[in-house]
Amino acid sequence: DWECRCVAPQSGAAGVGSTASCVLDECTAVCATCAQRPGSPSSVCAAAGQTCKDGSTDAASVRDWECRCVAPETGSAAAAAAVCARDECSVAANRQTCEREVDG
Repeated sequence: DWECRCVAPQSGAAGVGSTASCVLDECTAVCATCAQRPGSPSSVCAAAGQTCKDGSTDAASVRDWECRCVAPETGSAAAAAAVCARDECSVAANRQTCEREVDG
């Protein structure tokens, strides 16, 4: 019997007598369009202290991964490190209250 296998950077289950079921998770794979670039010691997101989410692991869907800020910071960016923001008033630590100053 013959077998089809996924070709890197794709991964997945081989198909015996049929095509393989391949995916491309750009957060974990190493490729030119991935968060982890060839020759880089860490992913774009990990280097910024962020998490990575691939919107679609379909092999034809590339550059759809995003870096997401880690709470309590917020923000995300497509195919790049995010610019994170922290809203001090939205953090309910120690049951304190917070008021924003309004200019004007």
